[in-house]
Amino acid sequence: TLYRIADTQVYQRASLVLSMLLADNSTIPVTSLGYLSTSSSNAVLLGNIVVPSGPGLSIFQGQLGQHFASTALNVSNTSVSIIQITGLTIGSSTLLGIRNVATAQLSLDSVL
Repeated sequence: TLYRIADTQVYQRASLVLSMLLADNSTIPVTSLGYLSTSSSNAVLLGNIVVPSGPGLSIFQGQLGQHFASTALNVSNTSVSIIQITGLTIGSSTLLGIRNVATAQLSLDSVL
């Protein structure tokens, strides 16, 4: 279950991993190949990240050739409180804004 975060309208997110079992019994992730989808109206996929927009049951599918897998996630309007902020980091970037040099996004982590 994914919950609403504190007093916001933002929900927890989840990361989906699609893996395949090969004939030699090895398992490899194929999430990055883009074979994930959803038909749910209360969540979208950004790559392999589930971003809920409201409560309800969300169904996700992964398909590679004739092989198919699905999973469901419940999104709850019940809120979960924040216990503490655990980090505020800046990835590798140039904050001076030098032309043609990429900058990184600021990220904030919290314990729920």
